[in-house]
Amino acid sequence: MDSQKKPIQIFKILFIGNSPSGKSSFIIRYSDNEFRENYIQTMGLDFRLNIVELKGKQIKLQMWDTAGEKRMRSLTTTYYNGALGVFIFYDLTNRQSFVDVLKWIEEVEQHSNKNIIKMLVGNKSDLINSREVLFEEGQKLADEKGMFFIETSAQNGNNVKQAVLILSNAILTKQEELQKQEELQKQEELQNQEEQQL
Repeated sequence: MDSQKKPIQIFKILFIGNSPSGKSSFIIRYSDNEFRENYIQTMGLDFRLNIVELKGKQIKLQMWDTAGEKRMRSLTTTYYNGALGVFIFYDLTNRQSFVDVLKWIEEVEQHSNKNIIKMLVGNKSDLINSREVLFEEGQKLADEKGMFFIETSAQNGNNVKQAVLILSNAILTKQEELQKQEELQKQEELQNQEEQQL
């Protein structure tokens, strides 16, 4: 790809949710296509860059992996600034992580831009016999909160790339809509100025 012909847009995407819900493993699966059994839990923040092409445009995905512990929440909130998308994770083999999703949604609503695109992710779908949260429960919550929803497995890669693609496309669509609104607003302002001068 010729980056000079196709300017790169930057999408800042946050990964939030209780630890350990598999956020880091998801990012590693997406970025490196591998799964690490003994991955060290994220302390504070981790950061990955990935470039994708959407609608003929080069998009740089800034993936911010945040720690899920309460003591790290204050650090996490400073990184909502400029975020265009957020994955809210829960471990579908851990009921409490699903219950706590409401707290994470509240945090997003308090600290992020109102146009941020949200996706609820039920991770560890490969652990069929250990499931504590039904698919229908995740879908219902996502529908109620106006979010996308998907179940994934960082272990086997199921739906990982699809989740990123869905969120990234939704962000691009939203950014295009906002740009059109801004252009229309500028046109209206110019038209009003011209009418006042007549």
